[in-house]
Amino acid sequence: EQGGAACDGVGKGQHGEEMPCPFDAAISAFATLAFLGAGHGPAVAGDPHGTVVEKALARLAHHDDAWSLALATQTFAEAEAVEGKGRFLPSARSGAERLLAARQSDGAWAYAAGFRRGSDVPYAGLVVPALVAARGVGVAWPATLAADVDRWLASLEADHGRLAYLADGRAYGYTPTTANGLSAAAIREWLEVGRTTDRHRAHLALARADLPDWKISFKDVEVKGRGKVRVQVGHLSLYEWWYGTEALFQAGGDEWRAWFARLSSALVPHQQTAGCARGSWDPLGTYERQTGGRVFATALAVLMLETPYRHRRLADPVAK
Repeated sequence: EQGGAACDGVGKGQHGEEMPCPFDAAISAFATLAFLGAGHGPAVAGDPHGTVVEKALARLAHHDDAWSLALATQTFAEAEAVEGKGRFLPSARSGAERLLAARQSDGAWAYAAGFRRGSDVPYAGLVVPALVAARGVGVAWPATLAADVDRWLASLEADHGRLAYLADGRAYGYTPTTANGLSAAAIREWLEVGRTTDRHRAHLALARADLPDWKISFKDVEVKGRGKVRVQVGHLSLYEWWYGTEALFQAGGDEWRAWFARLSSALVPHQQTAGCARGSWDPLGTYERQTGGRVFATALAVLMLETPYRHRRLADPVAK
């Protein structure tokens, strides 16, 4: 707090319930990745944020729920890539080994594997970049991993680029969404697999057709069995933009340049400049507003703006 009232935008339950956010460790990992992406860390002499990053990494070592395991693994791997002294390699390797051991029979991952059949796109979308980061510091993969994940993604219901949450998503009330389609595009780009298929092109087309725009509104929709439900309309979803940014950066070309120009013009003017919220972004999109809160929204915004220099672009799919 820097004068005035404390900041709003505290994270809530998984579906917006008025309860303490169950994803604090995972959100801390996102924030730590944002620091690391700008080159901040304990290995940088005189870095004013080095102590914060060191403490965050130490805390992440004690969290191992599904979400924080994936994100902590990526964080340890990226910390090792920044520092290069071997301190974080055991944690990155251990996390990657646990993620690989948790693969489902369909070849991917599920955060609720204990009570729901089949892998799901949101969790796979966190595990894959963790394994990519771990590979970058020397952790090996099974030879068939990329092909197995590609085959699983191809088995899910698709609708004009939108994608199902999991194989039998409708049985759980899920229909294909843009967020899952963009996540699938990012997954294939990270794994360098299936990038010349019609399905992948349809996923990427979702981003091209709906460039980032800081606009949001709401309307009441009649939902069978639930009555009227207030839902978001408009373009503002940092969660969706994050996957779109990751996918289009790897795809490259004019489409990436158009996306990033719009993304920058949407994000930069809306960073808060005063009070306790200074430097942050308001949590307005559905996932940010209902669950992750201000820290989540800010970490995603920073990670997206860091994209051009945070990661390298992988091989040209045409050359593959």
